[in-house]
Amino acid sequence: MGLCQGLEVTIEDPDGIPVAHGVTSWPLNGMQPGEPAEVKRITKVTVFDGWKDGTYSVVCTLTRDA
Repeated sequence: MGLCQGLEVTIEDPDGIPVAHGVTSWPLNGMQPGEPAEVKRITKVTVFDGWKDGTYSVVCTLTRDA
């Protein structure tokens, strides 16, 4: 049985310019049966805003007790 079905990461980019404020959410897969007790998830997330879009790398390590 997996740790959870999924995770959601929210990135807020509060630039100093009011029109450049951006927020986005992105799903990450939870741990699945058969995966090792520790897995790394890596994804790139683009935050869109009215001034300039930004791309962020999201890295997390999921672990479960054996």
